Amino acid sequence: MDSVSRMGKAAGKIIGRIRPTGTIKGIKQLAKVKPEKREQFEQRHSRELILYDAAVRYLNDLKDSGEGITPKAWQREIDQLAAGKQTDTLAMKSMREELKAVERLRKTAEQLSRQERDKSHDREPER
Repeated sequence: MDSVSRMGKAAGKIIGRIRPTGTIKGIKQLAKVKPEKREQFEQRHSRELILYDAAVRYLNDLKDSGEGITPKAWQREIDQLAAGKQTDTLAMKSMREELKAVERLRKTAEQLSRQERDKSHDREPER
């Protein structure tokens, strides 16, 4: 199997992971679209086309540099990043709860301060 066909298969795997809703199908559809409707199609599917182009550029750079295409290593990295994201999300949720508690304390302190100011203002003798 030559490097171009391996690269095509690897690109398909990567693109499938990036956008499982049919990026390659969108690229094939783009080739069939009439020129007058091409701009409208590109606007509707711009995100998928951008991701596809980025994946193609990345894989071409890998091919040009001679670095091997390693989908298994990429999958491990994806799994590690997903686990890190989950950990970070839990940490962020706990920080949000702490921020809510601090905000409640701040509001309560402001209310008490206003009440004290109002009491001291009421206690001052009128002239």
